Amino acid sequence: MELSTPIAQIDKQLHAERAARGGGKITFKLDFERVPDGAFIDGNGHALLKWRTALKRWSPTGYEDAHAMPDPQESVTVLTPQSIVRLYAAGFSPQVHASVEA
Repeated sequence: MELSTPIAQIDKQLHAERAARGGGKITFKLDFERVPDGAFIDGNGHALLKWRTALKRWSPTGYEDAHAMPDPQESVTVLTPQSIVRLYAAGFSPQVHASVEA
């Protein structure tokens, strides 16, 4: 039994979860404690990576600490498509730039 999905189908699904008709960005709300490592949230207009015990913001020199973590039950705006969030929540760990560990 083959369990593969054509990449065009995956791309179509992700595009539908990312881009709103007319050019907007699709986001969704989630309690911070449910946001898995590797997902991006909105932090006052900046895309912040949740990684282990910190939120990280990308800079020209790599990832840097952004600011304090939200309360676990605080509702945050998630920027990462829902399919990818579910993938991370199921245990997939994305490869990220080495500066995230600094």
